[in-house]
Amino acid sequence: MAQKENPFAIGDKVTKANGKKVMTVTYAYNNRIHATYDHSGQSCSGYANDFKHYEEDGQAMSKDAIYKLNLDNGFDPKPIFAHYRGTDSAGNWLMERIGDGGGIVIVTKEKCEEVLPYTFSVRMNGREQHFVGEAGKVKKGDILLYTAGGADNFAFAVVKNVDTKNKGAKTWEGVRVLTEAI
Repeated sequence: MAQKENPFAIGDKVTKANGKKVMTVTYAYNNRIHATYDHSGQSCSGYANDFKHYEEDGQAMSKDAIYKLNLDNGFDPKPIFAHYRGTDSAGNWLMERIGDGGGIVIVTKEKCEEVLPYTFSVRMNGREQHFVGEAGKVKKGDILLYTAGGADNFAFAVVKNVDTKNKGAKTWEGVRVLTEAI
């Protein structure tokens, strides 16, 4: 029985089948690949069907996501919010306005900013994780106590970055620990 050809080549950008973080393939043979995460340098191995090719445009825009259009026309300071509806032949985005009667606006991708909740990242249990928060409640270096696991399952975390604009952030359950220098 012939083996299926590996759909990946060295240098391809991939994610795990259900993942979001981008990796670069460093080894591809038969139905196995080895890849390195672009953001951390950590490596990952597995069967080819555990991965998918990274599609920048498909993951960067969602038809349900709300975008703020940064149109500096000099006379209309009111922000415009819209949904992505497609791309024209020149690569511009077709955006459907919401909240003011609708209509289609054609803009460059650079003038669109996805509206996301305020998020922050923490280092907890040896991993960086993202959570939804409130602006001004935490700052870089704060020590937090994560209590989502109940009284018998908690973890300390250190705030690494604020306003991370992460789409996959979870809800924070816990408190900020007040410290005193000794």
